[in-house]
Amino acid sequence: GVHDEALLKAVEAAALLHDMGKLAVPEYILNKPGRLTEAEFEKMKLHASVGADILSAIDFPYPVVPIVRHHHESWDGSGYPDGLRGTDIPIGARILSVVDCFDALTSDRPYRRRLSNEDALAILNERKGTMYDPWVVQTFECVHGSIELAERQREEAVAAARDSNSAAGGTQVGSRLPKT
Repeated sequence: GVHDEALLKAVEAAALLHDMGKLAVPEYILNKPGRLTEAEFEKMKLHASVGADILSAIDFPYPVVPIVRHHHESWDGSGYPDGLRGTDIPIGARILSVVDCFDALTSDRPYRRRLSNEDALAILNERKGTMYDPWVVQTFECVHGSIELAERQREEAVAAARDSNSAAGGTQVGSRLPKT
């Protein structure tokens, strides 16, 4: 995994700011319910460079701007804005591209309903080695699986504590657990 604290902070900031350049994309394109035309897609592609240009005015203590600029590059060199390929793409951008894709696939959009986590992971795997760094996809799957398992275990523990609390007359046991 990635352990460089500055890189992790850069990815975290870039994850929040990476689509800032969409301020320069007309709203009708952002909210279009159907497929974009070639001209509309060309305008949409500008958001990565525009966002990086906007953010370059900020003196970040870690490399946010290259992550934002290159989060739509593809492993095989077919992405944008610069057609970078493989390890020429900053690792933070490679990570963000996988996470951003998963988030987009598992969120409702004007043009389609959200996909299940399983279907989204299948799409990431289909694109592994072409759009996405195979190592990043594999690592994302492992981390995502661990998070899902931990969430299930937490939910089961909360449910068991509530059941125990109910059986004990509704006081004390589990009363300090967060409600879900």
